[in-house]
Amino acid sequence: MDSLSLLVVSAFLLFPTASFQLSNGGVTSSFIRKSEPSVDIPFDADVFQPLPGYNAPQQVRIMQGDHEGKAVIVSWVTPSEPGPRVVFYGMAEEKIEEIQGSRVVGDHHDTEYFYQIRIGESSRQFSFKTPPAVGPDVPYTFDIIGDLGQTYNSNETLSHYLANQRGQAVLFVGDLSYADDHPNHDNRRWDTFGRIIERSIAYQPWITTAGNHEIDFAPEITSAQNSIIYVPAEKIFLNCGVPSGNMSSPDSLTWEATTAQAILPESKTTARIFETPYTYSFPVTPGRKFVRLHFYPTDYAFPNFNINFTISHSLLSVSVGSYISLDNFSALLNVQAINKHYFIKEFSVHISSK
Repeated sequence: MDSLSLLVVSAFLLFPTASFQLSNGGVTSSFIRKSEPSVDIPFDADVFQPLPGYNAPQQVRIMQGDHEGKAVIVSWVTPSEPGPRVVFYGMAEEKIEEIQGSRVVGDHHDTEYFYQIRIGESSRQFSFKTPPAVGPDVPYTFDIIGDLGQTYNSNETLSHYLANQRGQAVLFVGDLSYADDHPNHDNRRWDTFGRIIERSIAYQPWITTAGNHEIDFAPEITSAQNSIIYVPAEKIFLNCGVPSGNMSSPDSLTWEATTAQAILPESKTTARIFETPYTYSFPVTPGRKFVRLHFYPTDYAFPNFNINFTISHSLLSVSVGSYISLDNFSALLNVQAINKHYFIKEFSVHISSK
């Protein structure tokens, strides 16, 4: 997905009671990016600059917060230190009330709500509109964007989209920040990307999928020799049920065997195999946590149990509290994309004391 051209389209999804239909919402415009290559916007450009003020909230974004469409989850970044998780919201700009947490629940469908984030001396206000009530003939419009990046062409494309916006939400079809095109996959480019898209994603939900630029597989990147090595305060391992002895993962972490719970015999370092959905839950102490998931997707056959396990049918979801980190994740597709036998997925999460 490295094309320089971009066509923004809209689609209406209708949700009848007994069937699913897709109808064409038409083309928003014939806007196409310039054919000549563009260059990345420099870090000191105005479009990337955070607001003045110590620890001012930035990269504000919303996502749908329930199945009815009345709630959104508000997220943001405080660059210097953690700030209060408080959102102020209301149906009028002059009538905004405080709520604890980042989940804003409205009382009405098809209604505009205003919300504020206040950190120290900084206060920022945005708005969103709840969708209409679900019904057999009620359309919900998506605008489709992909391959955005953060070049001068990207900024022009986003500005054009906002001037011609029709959708109630955005379906983003992959290739977001293009941080992997920079030396050491420069993570600062994720911050600048969050700032440049804030003018859209703070007002309407974005539903994103991963593209090839989100694989971000770079085992050759290591920390500097004089940097401080991260040592987790606690280690929680999902026991993999190795029948005898132990085995080590590529980064030398050891997975030990257990016979306390007999599910199915296994010969590889994989999570236990279940014929039906199963959940592992790990309570953790408050604080910042680093989560690493190792995937070794393979097929298994158990003639004695009359079971054939096909990895392509295995999907994993990971959540931390009310936040979903992975949903219906296929390890098989990821290892095939990077042509490896294993795949590692990492998260950094902060567990509050509440």
